[in-house]
Amino acid sequence: MRQLTWPQAIGWRMRRHRLHQRSPRGEVLQVATEHGGLHAQVMSSAEWIAWCRVADIREGDVTRLLWQERRLIKTWAMRHTLHLVAAADYWAWIGAASSLRGYIAPTWLRQLALSPQELDAVIGATGEALSQGPLARSELAAEVARMTGNPRVEALLQQSWGLLLKPACMKGLLCFSEGEGTGSRFIHPELHLRKKKPARSRNGLKAIARQFFATNGPATEKEFARWLGLDVAGTRQSIASLADELEMVDLAGTPAWMIAGHAAEARQATPERTVRLLPSFDPYVFAGGLAPERYLRGGHYKQIYKASAWYAPVLFAQGGFAGVWRCKKAGSRLAVTIESFRSPAGWLKKGAEQEAELLAHAMDRKLELTWSQQGAK
Repeated sequence: MRQLTWPQAIGWRMRRHRLHQRSPRGEVLQVATEHGGLHAQVMSSAEWIAWCRVADIREGDVTRLLWQERRLIKTWAMRHTLHLVAAADYWAWIGAASSLRGYIAPTWLRQLALSPQELDAVIGATGEALSQGPLARSELAAEVARMTGNPRVEALLQQSWGLLLKPACMKGLLCFSEGEGTGSRFIHPELHLRKKKPARSRNGLKAIARQFFATNGPATEKEFARWLGLDVAGTRQSIASLADELEMVDLAGTPAWMIAGHAAEARQATPERTVRLLPSFDPYVFAGGLAPERYLRGGHYKQIYKASAWYAPVLFAQGGFAGVWRCKKAGSRLAVTIESFRSPAGWLKKGAEQEAELLAHAMDRKLELTWSQQGAK
């Protein structure tokens, strides 16, 4: 096995995440593909995940790709969390979704007090109802309850986490239409994409696994399973299906997988002195969650990795996490506060200030920047 150090791995992963330098404008969809989607539990996160990686992104660009151009689709994807998936990848995702079967586990059905037959009826009715056009959550819930003759599912379909909406989503029968929060609406994916499902779906799980290791390698089985939300058997089967495309490396004593050929290039990689203001739920921060000691530059795990799978916005510097930050819009101003874990070096502070200026420019606001340091009085 080839041997890699953590600095080499971090330098390589920076490049694969496009955090060593921004890509040209127009590559948002490629970024969405490389990460399996732009995390959209909070919609602004999706916008700024792209902004950190692609030059000249302005506020509203990603939203336009989603609702007006329909080159992105908002759906529940890996880990059953909301993402904006590239439209070109959508049916591959649906092909992979059959492996993410947590939503039909006996414990899940017992939680909702539904039989498998009742769940099947809800899934079918959901797809049929949405094939007529977009519906608000309350409208969809009422229609499915009427179609199934089961009034109890109306309340279940309106639960905030969408537990009973996800099965239809994973079958390719539901995605989001324009609207946010309590105004969320849903539509059949074929209507949103203006394109019918292909007669033959690709081996979606293999394609998704290949892209994961291309972007996040070197990665362990555990990291892949955590990212996708896959069980042990499914994880090993997916990796086995890529046997001719992956190679195992020794990452500081831990076996990890990479796309064949990447390891030789990764041995030449080093963390570069780039700085970014990564948003909440950034995929690079998620990827570091199983080895935070390799990424933290001071600070504590819980300052970034919060309860309920919430990830704080991070001051990214030279491949690591040098602090956290927050911003607030106030009229024509954008107030940005950066809390560094240690006293920032000159290059880091200059880079962070330039990033804050770029962020304010992207939002057409005037920057008000404040620095603080952990433990400072």
